[in-house]
Amino acid sequence: LVPRILIQEGVEPVFHHVSLKPGHPLWFGKIGRNPVFGLPGNTMSAFVCFELFVRPALRRLMGLRPVLPQRLRAYWSGPALSPNSRMRAMGVSLDRGEKTPSLCPIPSRGSSDVSALSQFQALALLPPDTAIDPGTQLEAIPLCQNEAESMRQT
Repeated sequence: LVPRILIQEGVEPVFHHVSLKPGHPLWFGKIGRNPVFGLPGNTMSAFVCFELFVRPALRRLMGLRPVLPQRLRAYWSGPALSPNSRMRAMGVSLDRGEKTPSLCPIPSRGSSDVSALSQFQALALLPPDTAIDPGTQLEAIPLCQNEAESMRQT
């Protein structure tokens, strides 16, 4: 419904769908020079798309630097994961007990699991078509400024 209504309202479509899990149905368009986002309906998908796409766009529009979210390198401490054709953004907790931080997945029952979402300290970015084994080094995006600051200091 959302893409059709936005187009009826004069928004020029730019893309619909991204190779991301969760967040595949993201829609993006422009009206003049103004960006318009259509976020997925599931809570976790909307949250991930907001963090990866909308927040950077808002920061750019506000003239803030850096535009892109801070990223850190950390080791995967979860179970082995099979490859997936899409990039995955997985909610994790951060363990700073070692010299290099580790990422521990937060158990979730799917894209509408608000309880799991409330526990996320970071989003681990799992590259597409890549098996993830314990000890694999990954990029992650801390979800609050305090986390980003403390991770840079360790």
